Amino acid sequence: MQFPSHQTLNLTGEWAFAVDFNAGDLRTIAEVEAGGRKVRPCQVPGNLELDLHAAGEIPEPFHGMNLVALRKYESAHVWYFRRFDCALPADTTPVLVFEGLDCFADVYLNGQLIGSSANALVEHIFPADGLRATGNELVVHLRPVAEEAKKFDYPPGAVAQPNSYESLRVRKAPHVFGWDIMPRAVSAGIWRPVRLEFLPAARLDTVWLETTAADEREAKLTLHFRTRLPRGEITGYEVVLDAVCGDARFSARTPLMFEAGRVHAGRELDRVEFRHGVRTVELRRTSLTDDAGRGEFCFLVNGERVFMRGTNWVPADAYHSRDAERLPRMLALLDECHCNMVRCWGGNVYEPAAFFDFCDERGILVWQDFAMACAVYPQDDVFARVIDDEARKIIRRLRPHASLVCWSGDNECDRAYDWYRRGLADGNRLTREVLPRALADEDPSRPYLPSSPWIDATAAPADRRFLPEAHLWGPRDWFRSAYYAGSPAHCASEIGYHGCP
Repeated sequence: MQFPSHQTLNLTGEWAFAVDFNAGDLRTIAEVEAGGRKVRPCQVPGNLELDLHAAGEIPEPFHGMNLVALRKYESAHVWYFRRFDCALPADTTPVLVFEGLDCFADVYLNGQLIGSSANALVEHIFPADGLRATGNELVVHLRPVAEEAKKFDYPPGAVAQPNSYESLRVRKAPHVFGWDIMPRAVSAGIWRPVRLEFLPAARLDTVWLETTAADEREAKLTLHFRTRLPRGEITGYEVVLDAVCGDARFSARTPLMFEAGRVHAGRELDRVEFRHGVRTVELRRTSLTDDAGRGEFCFLVNGERVFMRGTNWVPADAYHSRDAERLPRMLALLDECHCNMVRCWGGNVYEPAAFFDFCDERGILVWQDFAMACAVYPQDDVFARVIDDEARKIIRRLRPHASLVCWSGDNECDRAYDWYRRGLADGNRLTREVLPRALADEDPSRPYLPSSPWIDATAAPADRRFLPEAHLWGPRDWFRSAYYAGSPAHCASEIGYHGCP
């Protein structure tokens, strides 16, 4: 989704950084450069370990046991900073947009705190108060994850894998704390692009076109939008949708219908351009598969059953600032093997627009887990609000994509209630109350699974082998062995089969 009338200044590229293991309230570049701290050049997007390696300060992180030696940087304070000039368009509000801040960050513009963040998984927008035409200084202080994680309460009922208890509270990709498929790499950095954006005084804040019904003859679409208008200055306006239509309908492995769309308010006060695929989606499932193999787990797109030829999508890199350069080759492989569905695993980050655009264009269906995995998470009000805020930001960002056909509350957290003997997973308010409420408000048309695999009230007392959707982590001996070939699952949404290290 693009706002061509919004002026922007790209702030990616050349920055500098400094590291210190002692805390300090440093708000300006002069303060960071003082005190004997070594200042090094770097590139944004980036990650601390990659920046240190590029500067010749540390060896290649993935050689030998180097990652273990780098754990000391989990306790480091890091400052990223740069200078910039900019034009100041009239009748606009400047904001700084960070697509990825990892993770506990304070952002200073010209010595003034303009915002703080504590979530590496979502975009952050801060008012650029005090912006000048020349000589601007932008300083980002990233506080150490190891120290920040100690400030949280971890109730006895919350439990995670022994090496990753911080992931119960710290909103980074769960895998960064160590996983069977990923090393522990608790990094820091500005890992996605940064820009300065000038918002028009009268503008469209939210635009989303929803397909509510579709068949061979017609489709019903609803345009959702939110405007911001200067009080008293505009007495009447209209929002108009112009569409350029392409092929018939979105379906598995065929392209989109709308090549472009445009919405403008009144006398071209603002404009947004986007694509939309006309499609409906339905998930038909049973709670269990019986002894005779009767059961179901099937997606219907535009009323047609889809036989899933799918794969799981796991982290592209331990350091996610490198994801963008790896993405094209990985997506080409996804297309080459004729996948028509990809499940975005809940131990990862949320993928960028380029990923979903690719799937939109090729008719590849996407199943999206929310970023929780293999744990029993805290249930208190504070954490519920954290998850609610994260979910709503992610839902609003991803819902325009026709390829997205399913939300899942997490990866294997229902099973975690079994593993750690924490009672019934139906007591998980995050996936049974918080996320369903957010989806009901923001994206009511897509199927939602509270967990993958989901253990509902009917399935709770039953043998887990008879869940219609299963994760087949067995002996990993041969993919056609009895364990895999004999599974009664109708949908193997994840299979564990290790390759060479």
